Formats: sequence, structure tokens, C-alpha cells
Amino acid sequence: MGVEFQDNRAAARAAMERAKLSALTAIGMAAVEITANAMRQNYDEPIQQDLIDDLDFQVNETAGTVDIGNRLGSSSQVHNGAPDVQEDASGDVQEAAARPYLRDALSKNADIWKEIAKEHTDKEMNFDD
Repeated sequence: MGVEFQDNRAAARAAMERAKLSALTAIGMAAVEITANAMRQNYDEPIQQDLIDDLDFQVNETAGTVDIGNRLGSSSQVHNGAPDVQEDASGDVQEAAARPYLRDALSKNADIWKEIAKEHTDKEMNFDD
């Protein structure tokens, strides 16, 4: 009686790649939604709708990362704070407070990103079907 060896390395690698892409895409979509909600609700002065509408993500398959952010030039001024063009009554230029919406939303939800990655890995790596 012989023993047969079945090599599933190629299928496993393909499943891992599918899981990675699926997880990164799901993380990007969730991050945009969570960040948009934070931009509307977490600051005394809500962030402009054009910045909310501009939120997007891009998956870098080679690096295995997902980038979330804005393309509008004003986004860094809102996120990091910037001198405001308005002068107060004494003639001093007022600095707009930073509203780090990306950092706040993304860092406070690290457990969600882990859950999404695990869910997609478990789904794609199930060879019982």
C-alpha cells in the first residue's frame, strides 16, 4: 500500500494572495467610512464636506499595504493645523487648530483592522470545501 503526497503549495499561495487583497480592500473601505464618520462627528467644528467626499484608499499589492487619505491640497492644513488668514481684534494672525482626522480614526480602530484581516484570511484559507 503506497502513500500519495498531494502538493497544495500553489493553491495555498494563491489563497493567501486572495486573502491579502480581499482584506486590504475591505480595510480600505472600512477605514474610509470610519474616517468620514469621525470627520462629521468628532470635532467641535465639522470638517468640510469636500474633504469628506475626497477620502479614498489605494491598495499596494506589492507592499501589502493600504493607503487612506485625501488628494485635496487643503487636507494637510486641516489635518495638521495651519495659520488662518483671519486676524483677531488685536491684529494677530490666528492659527487654526489641527484636526488630525486620519490619525484619530485609524489609530483608535486598530482592533477592527485586525478583525477584518483575520476574517478574510480565515475565509480564503478554508480548504475544507
